[in-house]
Amino acid sequence: MTKAMRLSSGLVVCVCFLLNPASLAEDEQLELARGLFEMQEYVAAQEAFLEVDRDRLTEDEARDYDELLKVLPEAIQGSAK
Repeated sequence: MTKAMRLSSGLVVCVCFLLNPASLAEDEQLELARGLFEMQEYVAAQEAFLEVDRDRLTEDEARDYDELLKVLPEAIQGSAK
């Protein structure tokens, strides 16, 4: 991913957080985090995951949450290289 693309996608993420900081439901916040992860915006994804109240997730969502949160540190470290 080019630096310009990363910058523009990072700006989109920031705008999303500024426009909707506390009103996202847990499943919407989880979807945002998943989307960031898929866009390889791992640091932003980690921040979004940490905003999710895991106790409010369904069993399937909690399982996905746990799996992705587990691999995020490695993804962040790998993307920094």
